[in-house]
Amino acid sequence: LDLIAGNGASAAVLLGAEADWQSPAIDELAVSFSRDGELLHEAMSGDLMGGQWQALLWLVNAVIDQRYELEPGHLLLTGSLGSGHPGLPGRYVADYGAFGRIAFDVA
Repeated sequence: LDLIAGNGASAAVLLGAEADWQSPAIDELAVSFSRDGELLHEAMSGDLMGGQWQALLWLVNAVIDQRYELEPGHLLLTGSLGSGHPGLPGRYVADYGAFGRIAFDVA
């Protein structure tokens, strides 16, 4: 809770290309995360809080309840699929199926 309250877990984010949220269905994507080819975890995109739209609705209401204003260009992260992992050196790949992949290195 302290990480969330202090925004300590999202000091930076990696963004992929924009995608059409309607195809494939946002809650029906198989998502995986690996390091140096070893699978760290996998999940379905809809596993989060009853689905991505439900998580987004909760987040928008939470932001408004705290009297923040949502404006064009703001980025809302609905949450993590799977557990956190230590940033060990290696090549990481987050695979979002039809939405694409994001790869990065930790030195």
